[in-house]
Amino acid sequence: MKQFVLSAFADEAGSGIEEQISALERNQISMIEIRNIDGTCVIDLEHEELQRISTLLVSHGISVSAIASPIGKISIEEDFEAHKKRFEKAMEAAELLGTDCIRIFSFFIPKGKNAEAYTDPVLKRLSVLTESAEKRGLCLCHENEKEIFGEQPECVKILTDALPSESFSTILDPANYIQANVDPMEAYRLTKTRIRYFHIKDAEKNTGAIVPAGFGDGQIAAILRDAAADEGRGEGPICLTIEPHLAIFDGYGNLSDHTQLGTGKFQYKDNNESFDAACGALKNLLKSEGLSF
Repeated sequence: MKQFVLSAFADEAGSGIEEQISALERNQISMIEIRNIDGTCVIDLEHEELQRISTLLVSHGISVSAIASPIGKISIEEDFEAHKKRFEKAMEAAELLGTDCIRIFSFFIPKGKNAEAYTDPVLKRLSVLTESAEKRGLCLCHENEKEIFGEQPECVKILTDALPSESFSTILDPANYIQANVDPMEAYRLTKTRIRYFHIKDAEKNTGAIVPAGFGDGQIAAILRDAAADEGRGEGPICLTIEPHLAIFDGYGNLSDHTQLGTGKFQYKDNNESFDAACGALKNLLKSEGLSF
């Protein structure tokens, strides 16, 4: 059985890097998927600030599991040249912070249009990004997000079939699939051979609201049981990045996200409490399933 290792979007606990480190240490999590610092996207930070953050993380024994970049979270009809320059900054941030993983998306599709009609331009853009990442020993990790080309698992499969490079992989986010009216287990089965890691975010099918892991319809326990037993996966532990989304947090406005945060059944006094609840829910789920982390 594979072992899991935990990471988290600690910007959902606090804005500054010191607050984020404190939240990770409080929950005994030694990895971070770094996204926003003081409300600014990590790839927009200056070199000196990234170096300061790197030094601070290392001093606390915290490693960066991935750069949570917004690359690919623009319309497929928007200018790509400017976006490529921003992608260069994402690669620089990954190298400075000591990770080979960069979270990306596959471009918003115009409302009412069929995603597969945009297969060629999407693949053309992602091929350019993948080639650049490959040259620098980095890996692009595509997240299934609502309203992008890769919203549906069939389109994620189109991407992985067309981009066989080891520098292109995927992230499975069960809650995003629920909100796109997709069965997460079916999506997992169709795409699992190229899943690099998981975003742990659960949701209710009937409302679309985000809930702690195991309290929704994301089938997270069943998916993780299968992943742990999958002999086809490579060596090493499987990363699970906790993405609470249980309360509004500083930097949420940067996400271009329409996700409904929280639900009446789960109320928290502040971001630290909601972050701790998300971490505790995943740990309890793993323990109840006898899964190691």
